[in-house]
Amino acid sequence: MKREERRKCWEARDAYFTCLDRSPTKILDPIKDAAAAKEKCAAQDTAFDRDCASSWVVYFKQKRVADWEREQKILKLQREGAVPMDEANGGKKWFSK
Repeated sequence: MKREERRKCWEARDAYFTCLDRSPTKILDPIKDAAAAKEKCAAQDTAFDRDCASSWVVYFKQKRVADWEREQKILKLQREGAVPMDEANGGKKWFSK
């Protein structure tokens, strides 16, 4: 994809995910909850499918759920007292005290 095509895809993705987040029932997984996502965000879904390669659409939808699950795990670790490892040791990895 060319730069302009990627930009258009990312804008469509962002608009779609914003719509899902603003839905009264906040749709996290647009693959599992495809019917609800289509109903609440039909225009954004159509633009997302049109402006992105189908493999990107699936990837971004799966990544949305994976990113949320990762964030929930980090929050749980923080509540349990875990602290981030030093960035110099290969990035943020969480360990309990």
